[in-house]
Amino acid sequence: MMATSSLATRAASVGLMLLGLGSAGATQVSSVCHSQLSRGLLAMLLVGSTGAQTPAPSVTPTNTAEGCELYIGGVSQTGLHEDLLGIYEYVGLDPNDNPYFKHEDFADTFMYATDIGGYWMIGEDVGPTNGFWYAEKKSLNPADSNLWYVRTSSGFVLEPRIKTSSVCGSPTPAPTKTFRPTVGSSSEEEGDDDSEEDLNLLINILTPICLGGSFMLGYWCFKFMCLKKFDASIVPAEVEFDHGIFQPPRFFCAELNLAKPYGWMVGPGLAMQVQSVEGQAEKAGVKRGWTVCSVDGQGINDLNMFNHFTGMKIRSGIETCRFHFDTATMLPPSAPPIPAAEKGENGGAPSAPSAPSAPSA
Repeated sequence: MMATSSLATRAASVGLMLLGLGSAGATQVSSVCHSQLSRGLLAMLLVGSTGAQTPAPSVTPTNTAEGCELYIGGVSQTGLHEDLLGIYEYVGLDPNDNPYFKHEDFADTFMYATDIGGYWMIGEDVGPTNGFWYAEKKSLNPADSNLWYVRTSSGFVLEPRIKTSSVCGSPTPAPTKTFRPTVGSSSEEEGDDDSEEDLNLLINILTPICLGGSFMLGYWCFKFMCLKKFDASIVPAEVEFDHGIFQPPRFFCAELNLAKPYGWMVGPGLAMQVQSVEGQAEKAGVKRGWTVCSVDGQGINDLNMFNHFTGMKIRSGIETCRFHFDTATMLPPSAPPIPAAEKGENGGAPSAPSAPSAPSA
């Protein structure tokens, strides 16, 4: 409402000016009136009934790097002249009024605009085009040039992942004057200040919470993924032994200690039929009359094969071994014991005590 009243007052004043000046100044005052009315109407349309402030039109500043620091870096594909990358500090203006910069670690390394050709160059002298890196000059700020080439033995090669940035940015121009209603302006500014304070308070509260949560999450992930292999309480699952063709119930499997007497006596010659049982074989459930048919799943036919495979296990440092027995050859309980002179060997282990001789016919 205040804006409308002000506009009406301005229109009345212009009308009085027209009456006082007459036809001689009518044209000039009419032009002023038209300009004032147009801007007033435009402001009313932009403000509307809410009285909201319209933003100032954006102005593109002139990009310059005077007084700034520059950083050039990234991932080099060639690996050449990487020591010249890093931070460059502003030095001043060259004779052509172009800013130039010096490497923070090397007193004889500069980033400058070439005297000819329109390039940003990194080299040992300001001006010439015989440096180590170059990029096309887009403005007075090298941060606007992000296609850098590195010198190689065969010429300059593009390094697409090398980029430049300015640590201070471009200067901010002075804002232009725009229509700004006075109604409620102070309350809006106070509301903005309160909102900014609330936002800062929320950030201060949430920052340590997020950092602590991230630390705990990383710790538990590290403990679960990396320390799991070192946890002695976690016992790996035992792989079930493959019996191959020696499947129960016909074939019986017994695990025995190779460093101790096996505890069985086999038949005469090279036969592998068990004639007597004692010690660890008896505890494992081996029965008289069964035939030893495998060493750890490897089938055998005689005592020579038995001694060969058990010897390999012993030389390899293996302490225990599984033996398969064919239960289909079990002797009846009434079968007489074999004569002592016909007892076979016990696979390299001490033999059991001699059985009594059978009565003569």
